[in-house]
Amino acid sequence: AATRYDSVATTGIKFLTTISRSSKYALFAGPNVLNMVCENIILPNMRMRDEDVELFEDNPVEYMRLDVEGSDAETRRHGAVELIRGLNTHYEGQVTEIFSKYVSVLLAEYGQDPVNKWKTKDAAIYLVTALGWKTGTAAGGATTTSGLVSVVDFFTSHILPEILSAAEAPGNVTSPVLRGNALKYIMTFRNQLPSAQYQITLDVCCKLMTSNVVVIRSYAALVVEKLFGMTEKIPTQQGVVRTPKVPQKLVVEMLPKLLAPLFQLIAPGVAENEYAMKCTARTIVRADKEFHVHAETALRQLCSLIEAVSRNPGNPSFNHYLFEAVAAVINTAPEKI
Repeated sequence: AATRYDSVATTGIKFLTTISRSSKYALFAGPNVLNMVCENIILPNMRMRDEDVELFEDNPVEYMRLDVEGSDAETRRHGAVELIRGLNTHYEGQVTEIFSKYVSVLLAEYGQDPVNKWKTKDAAIYLVTALGWKTGTAAGGATTTSGLVSVVDFFTSHILPEILSAAEAPGNVTSPVLRGNALKYIMTFRNQLPSAQYQITLDVCCKLMTSNVVVIRSYAALVVEKLFGMTEKIPTQQGVVRTPKVPQKLVVEMLPKLLAPLFQLIAPGVAENEYAMKCTARTIVRADKEFHVHAETALRQLCSLIEAVSRNPGNPSFNHYLFEAVAAVINTAPEKI
Protein backbone atom coordinates (compact mmCIF):
# COMPACT_ATOMS: atom_id res chain seq x y z
CA ALA A 1 0.00 0.00 0.00
CA ALA A 2 1.31 3.45 -0.93
CA THR A 3 2.56 5.51 2.00
CA ARG A 4 0.87 8.63 0.58
CA TYR A 5 -2.48 7.16 1.61
CA ASP A 6 -1.38 6.42 5.19
CA SER A 7 -3.11 9.41 6.77
CA VAL A 8 -6.40 8.58 5.05
CA ALA A 9 -6.14 4.89 6.00
CA THR A 10 -5.26 5.55 9.65
CA THR A 11 -8.05 8.12 9.99
CA GLY A 12 -10.56 5.62 8.58
CA ILE A 13 -9.35 2.88 10.94
CA LYS A 14 -9.58 5.29 13.90
CA PHE A 15 -13.16 6.07 12.91
CA LEU A 16 -14.07 2.38 12.95
CA THR A 17 -12.30 1.96 16.30
CA THR A 18 -14.34 4.82 17.78
CA ILE A 19 -17.59 3.23 16.55
CA SER A 20 -16.58 -0.17 17.98
CA ARG A 21 -16.27 1.38 21.44
CA SER A 22 -19.37 3.59 21.21
CA SER A 23 -23.09 2.95 21.68
CA LYS A 24 -23.27 2.26 17.91
CA TYR A 25 -21.16 -0.92 18.19
CA ALA A 26 -24.12 -2.96 16.89
CA LEU A 27 -23.22 -1.73 13.39
CA PHE A 28 -20.61 -4.52 13.39
CA ALA A 29 -23.23 -7.18 14.22
CA GLY A 30 -24.52 -7.57 10.68
CA PRO A 31 -23.92 -10.75 8.65
CA ASN A 32 -20.23 -11.10 7.74
CA VAL A 33 -19.42 -7.51 8.80
CA LEU A 34 -16.82 -8.63 11.36
CA ASN A 35 -15.32 -11.06 8.87
CA MET A 36 -14.98 -8.35 6.25
CA VAL A 37 -13.45 -5.86 8.68
CA CYS A 38 -10.98 -8.44 9.98
CA GLU A 39 -10.00 -9.81 6.58
CA ASN A 40 -10.03 -6.67 4.45
CA ILE A 41 -8.96 -3.96 6.88
CA ILE A 42 -7.12 -5.37 9.89
CA LEU A 43 -5.16 -8.27 8.42
CA PRO A 44 -3.59 -6.42 5.45
CA ASN A 45 -2.43 -3.62 7.76
CA MET A 46 -0.85 -5.99 10.31
CA ARG A 47 1.95 -7.03 7.98
CA MET A 48 5.25 -5.18 8.14
CA ARG A 49 5.86 -3.16 5.00
CA ASP A 50 9.11 -2.55 3.15
CA GLU A 51 9.15 1.02 4.48
CA ASP A 52 9.14 -0.32 8.05
CA VAL A 53 12.01 -2.70 7.31
CA GLU A 54 14.02 0.15 5.78
CA LEU A 55 13.50 2.23 8.93
CA PHE A 56 14.61 -0.74 11.06
CA GLU A 57 17.83 -1.07 9.07
CA ASP A 58 18.65 2.55 8.25
CA ASN A 59 17.45 4.44 11.34
CA PRO A 60 17.30 2.05 14.32
CA VAL A 61 17.12 4.90 16.85
CA GLU A 62 13.96 6.30 15.24
CA TYR A 63 12.53 2.77 14.88
CA MET A 64 13.00 2.14 18.62
CA ARG A 65 11.47 5.50 19.46
CA LEU A 66 8.38 4.76 17.41
CA ASP A 67 8.10 1.18 18.61
CA VAL A 68 8.90 1.51 22.31
CA GLU A 69 7.59 4.94 23.19
CA GLY A 70 4.27 4.49 21.40
CA SER A 71 5.09 7.25 18.93
CA ASP A 72 3.78 5.00 16.16
CA ALA A 73 0.18 6.02 16.94
CA GLU A 74 -0.30 7.29 13.39
CA THR A 75 0.82 4.09 11.65
CA ARG A 76 -1.52 1.66 9.95
CA ARG A 77 -0.25 -1.21 12.07
CA HIS A 78 -0.93 0.57 15.34
CA GLY A 79 -4.37 1.53 14.06
CA ALA A 80 -5.15 -2.10 13.18
CA VAL A 81 -4.09 -3.23 16.68
CA GLU A 82 -6.33 -0.59 18.28
CA LEU A 83 -9.24 -1.65 16.07
CA ILE A 84 -8.87 -5.26 17.28
CA ARG A 85 -8.92 -4.03 20.88
CA GLY A 86 -11.97 -1.89 20.12
CA LEU A 87 -13.86 -4.80 18.54
CA ASN A 88 -12.91 -7.01 21.49
CA THR A 89 -14.94 -4.73 23.75
CA HIS A 90 -18.18 -6.30 22.50
CA TYR A 91 -17.16 -9.11 20.14
CA GLU A 92 -14.16 -10.72 21.80
CA GLY A 93 -15.22 -14.31 21.17
CA GLN A 94 -16.01 -13.80 17.49
CA VAL A 95 -12.90 -11.72 16.78
CA THR A 96 -10.64 -14.22 18.57
CA GLU A 97 -12.20 -17.10 16.61
CA ILE A 98 -11.68 -15.33 13.28
CA PHE A 99 -8.06 -14.39 13.94
CA SER A 100 -7.09 -17.67 15.61
CA LYS A 101 -7.57 -19.34 12.22
CA TYR A 102 -5.39 -16.74 10.54
CA VAL A 103 -2.69 -17.06 13.19
CA SER A 104 -2.54 -20.80 12.50
CA VAL A 105 -2.35 -20.19 8.74
CA LEU A 106 0.40 -17.57 9.13
CA LEU A 107 2.48 -19.80 11.42
CA ALA A 108 2.10 -22.75 9.03
CA GLU A 109 3.18 -20.56 6.11
CA TYR A 110 6.25 -19.46 8.08
CA GLY A 111 7.07 -23.07 8.96
CA GLN A 112 7.29 -23.98 5.27
CA ASP A 113 9.87 -21.29 4.49
CA PRO A 114 11.24 -19.51 7.61
CA VAL A 115 13.90 -17.56 5.71
CA ASN A 116 11.62 -15.87 3.19
CA LYS A 117 8.29 -15.94 5.03
CA TRP A 118 9.38 -14.28 8.28
CA LYS A 119 6.83 -11.48 7.76
CA THR A 120 3.99 -13.98 8.20
CA LYS A 121 5.15 -14.97 11.68
CA ASP A 122 5.80 -11.32 12.50
CA ALA A 123 2.14 -10.60 11.64
CA ALA A 124 1.05 -13.59 13.75
CA ILE A 125 2.96 -12.22 16.76
CA TYR A 126 1.25 -8.85 16.37
CA LEU A 127 -2.16 -10.51 16.08
CA VAL A 128 -1.63 -12.56 19.25
CA THR A 129 -0.35 -9.48 21.06
CA ALA A 130 -3.48 -7.53 20.09
CA LEU A 131 -5.84 -10.41 20.93
CA GLY A 132 -4.16 -11.25 24.23
CA TRP A 133 -3.89 -7.73 25.66
CA LYS A 134 -6.85 -6.54 27.76
CA THR A 135 -5.47 -3.87 30.07
CA GLY A 136 -2.07 -2.37 30.76
CA THR A 137 0.25 0.44 29.78
CA ALA A 138 3.15 0.83 27.37
CA ALA A 139 5.48 1.38 30.32
CA GLY A 140 4.14 -1.34 32.61
CA GLY A 141 3.20 -4.01 30.08
CA ALA A 142 -0.03 -6.00 30.04
CA THR A 143 -1.69 -6.28 33.45
CA THR A 144 -4.63 -8.48 32.42
CA THR A 145 -4.93 -10.71 29.38
CA SER A 146 -7.71 -12.42 27.46
CA GLY A 147 -8.99 -15.70 28.82
CA LEU A 148 -9.41 -16.86 25.21
CA VAL A 149 -5.73 -16.48 24.25
CA SER A 150 -2.87 -18.15 26.12
CA VAL A 151 -0.03 -15.66 25.81
CA VAL A 152 2.23 -17.94 27.91
CA ASP A 153 1.70 -20.96 25.65
CA PHE A 154 2.44 -18.79 22.61
CA PHE A 155 5.63 -17.60 24.31
CA THR A 156 6.77 -21.16 24.98
CA SER A 157 5.89 -22.51 21.53
CA HIS A 158 6.69 -19.62 19.20
CA ILE A 159 8.61 -16.80 20.93
CA LEU A 160 11.23 -18.65 22.98
CA PRO A 161 12.44 -20.76 19.99
CA GLU A 162 13.02 -17.55 17.99
CA ILE A 163 15.20 -15.84 20.58
CA LEU A 164 17.05 -19.09 21.39
CA SER A 165 17.85 -19.47 17.69
CA ALA A 166 19.03 -15.86 17.47
CA ALA A 167 21.23 -16.30 20.56
CA GLU A 168 23.11 -19.19 18.90
CA ALA A 169 24.77 -16.68 16.55
CA PRO A 170 24.17 -13.19 17.97
CA GLY A 171 26.78 -11.71 15.65
CA ASN A 172 24.85 -12.84 12.59
CA VAL A 173 21.14 -12.67 13.43
CA THR A 174 18.85 -13.73 10.60
CA SER A 175 15.33 -12.27 10.26
CA PRO A 176 16.29 -9.54 12.75
CA VAL A 177 12.93 -7.73 12.58
CA LEU A 178 11.11 -10.91 13.59
CA ARG A 179 13.56 -11.54 16.46
CA GLY A 180 13.21 -7.93 17.59
CA ASN A 181 9.43 -8.24 17.72
CA ALA A 182 9.78 -11.53 19.61
CA LEU A 183 11.72 -9.61 22.28
CA LYS A 184 9.02 -6.93 22.26
CA TYR A 185 6.41 -9.66 22.90
CA ILE A 186 8.33 -10.67 26.04
CA MET A 187 8.45 -7.06 27.17
CA THR A 188 4.71 -6.66 26.57
CA PHE A 189 3.67 -9.81 28.47
CA ARG A 190 6.48 -9.88 31.03
CA ASN A 191 4.01 -9.78 33.93
CA GLN A 192 2.49 -13.06 32.73
CA LEU A 193 5.87 -14.78 32.23
CA PRO A 194 6.25 -17.79 34.56
CA SER A 195 9.09 -17.38 37.08
CA ALA A 196 10.63 -20.60 35.74
CA GLN A 197 11.33 -18.75 32.48
CA TYR A 198 13.21 -15.80 34.02
CA GLN A 199 16.61 -17.48 33.99
CA ILE A 200 16.57 -18.66 30.37
CA THR A 201 15.13 -15.35 29.15
CA LEU A 202 17.83 -13.37 30.94
CA ASP A 203 20.56 -15.70 29.65
CA VAL A 204 19.38 -15.27 26.07
CA CYS A 205 19.15 -11.49 26.41
CA CYS A 206 22.74 -11.33 27.72
CA LYS A 207 23.88 -13.07 24.53
CA LEU A 208 21.70 -10.90 22.29
CA MET A 209 23.26 -7.74 23.74
CA THR A 210 26.29 -8.65 21.62
CA SER A 211 24.19 -8.77 18.44
CA ASN A 212 25.30 -7.05 15.26
CA VAL A 213 21.84 -5.47 15.02
CA VAL A 214 21.25 -2.24 16.99
CA VAL A 215 17.54 -2.88 17.58
CA ILE A 216 18.17 -6.45 18.79
CA ARG A 217 20.76 -5.45 21.39
CA SER A 218 18.64 -2.49 22.45
CA TYR A 219 15.56 -4.65 22.93
CA ALA A 220 17.62 -7.26 24.79
CA ALA A 221 18.79 -4.60 27.26
CA LEU A 222 15.26 -3.26 27.54
CA VAL A 223 13.81 -6.71 28.33
CA VAL A 224 16.38 -7.25 31.10
CA GLU A 225 15.61 -3.81 32.56
CA LYS A 226 11.87 -4.46 32.48
CA LEU A 227 12.21 -7.91 34.06
CA PHE A 228 14.38 -6.52 36.86
CA GLY A 229 11.84 -3.76 37.41
CA MET A 230 8.79 -6.03 37.82
CA THR A 231 7.11 -6.07 41.24
CA GLU A 232 4.19 -7.90 42.81
CA LYS A 233 2.01 -7.05 45.80
CA ILE A 234 2.62 -9.27 48.83
CA PRO A 235 0.26 -8.96 51.83
CA THR A 236 2.07 -8.74 55.18
CA GLN A 237 1.11 -7.91 58.75
CA GLN A 238 2.27 -4.33 58.11
CA GLY A 239 0.13 -4.12 54.96
CA VAL A 240 0.68 -4.75 51.27
CA VAL A 241 4.35 -4.63 50.22
CA ARG A 242 5.67 -4.47 46.66
CA THR A 243 8.34 -7.13 46.16
CA PRO A 244 10.54 -7.64 43.05
CA LYS A 245 9.43 -10.63 40.97
CA VAL A 246 12.99 -11.45 39.90
CA PRO A 247 14.78 -12.23 43.18
CA GLN A 248 17.97 -10.35 44.04
CA LYS A 249 19.84 -13.66 44.21
CA LEU A 250 19.17 -14.24 40.49
CA VAL A 251 20.19 -10.67 39.65
CA VAL A 252 23.53 -11.16 41.46
CA GLU A 253 24.08 -14.52 39.73
CA MET A 254 23.54 -12.82 36.36
CA LEU A 255 26.11 -10.05 36.96
CA PRO A 256 29.16 -11.82 35.42
CA LYS A 257 27.18 -12.59 32.25
CA LEU A 258 25.38 -9.28 32.13
CA LEU A 259 27.95 -6.62 32.91
CA ALA A 260 30.43 -7.49 30.14
CA PRO A 261 27.99 -6.93 27.23
CA LEU A 262 26.42 -3.95 29.00
CA PHE A 263 29.77 -2.23 29.46
CA GLN A 264 30.52 -2.84 25.78
CA LEU A 265 27.26 -1.16 24.81
CA ILE A 266 27.96 1.94 26.93
CA ALA A 267 31.70 2.16 26.31
CA PRO A 268 33.09 5.63 25.46
CA GLY A 269 33.13 6.13 21.72
CA VAL A 270 30.22 3.77 21.11
CA ALA A 271 26.91 5.26 19.92
CA GLU A 272 24.90 6.28 22.98
CA ASN A 273 22.28 3.63 23.79
CA GLU A 274 19.84 4.90 26.39
CA TYR A 275 18.24 1.46 26.81
CA ALA A 276 21.58 -0.13 27.72
CA MET A 277 22.34 2.70 30.15
CA LYS A 278 18.93 2.38 31.77
CA CYS A 279 19.52 -1.37 32.11
CA THR A 280 22.91 -0.67 33.71
CA ALA A 281 21.36 1.67 36.30
CA ARG A 282 18.55 -0.79 37.07
CA THR A 283 20.99 -3.69 37.43
CA ILE A 284 23.16 -1.81 39.91
CA VAL A 285 20.13 -0.77 41.97
CA ARG A 286 18.77 -4.33 42.06
CA ALA A 287 22.13 -5.90 42.95
CA ASP A 288 22.42 -3.36 45.79
CA LYS A 289 25.30 -4.03 48.22
CA GLU A 290 26.26 -7.19 46.33
CA PHE A 291 27.46 -4.96 43.50
CA HIS A 292 30.48 -3.77 45.50
CA VAL A 293 32.70 -6.39 43.79
CA HIS A 294 32.13 -4.68 40.43
CA ALA A 295 31.83 -1.11 41.74
CA GLU A 296 35.36 0.07 40.99
CA THR A 297 35.32 -1.14 37.38
CA ALA A 298 31.84 0.29 36.82
CA LEU A 299 32.67 3.64 38.35
CA ARG A 300 35.82 3.99 36.25
CA GLN A 301 33.86 3.43 33.04
CA LEU A 302 30.95 5.63 34.08
CA CYS A 303 33.29 8.50 34.99
CA SER A 304 35.02 8.26 31.61
CA LEU A 305 31.57 8.42 30.02
CA ILE A 306 30.72 11.57 31.98
CA GLU A 307 33.89 13.18 30.65
CA ALA A 308 32.92 12.23 27.10
CA VAL A 309 29.31 13.46 27.27
CA SER A 310 30.31 16.68 29.04
CA ARG A 311 32.45 17.58 26.02
CA ASN A 312 29.63 16.84 23.58
CA PRO A 313 26.19 16.35 25.21
CA GLY A 314 23.86 14.42 22.94
CA ASN A 315 21.08 12.21 24.21
CA PRO A 316 19.50 13.67 27.39
CA SER A 317 17.90 10.33 28.35
CA PHE A 318 21.29 8.60 28.12
CA ASN A 319 22.83 11.29 30.34
CA HIS A 320 20.00 10.98 32.86
CA TYR A 321 20.46 7.22 33.27
CA LEU A 322 24.24 7.69 33.32
CA PHE A 323 23.99 9.84 36.44
CA GLU A 324 21.45 7.43 37.93
CA ALA A 325 23.98 4.63 37.45
CA VAL A 326 26.75 6.67 39.10
CA ALA A 327 24.48 7.48 42.06
CA ALA A 328 23.57 3.79 42.37
CA VAL A 329 27.24 2.74 42.48
CA ILE A 330 27.99 5.35 45.14
CA ASN A 331 25.04 4.12 47.15
CA THR A 332 26.03 0.45 46.94
CA ALA A 333 29.77 0.93 47.54
CA PRO A 334 30.58 4.36 49.04
CA GLU A 335 33.99 3.08 50.18
CA LYS A 336 35.07 2.87 46.52
CA ILE A 337 34.81 6.64 46.06
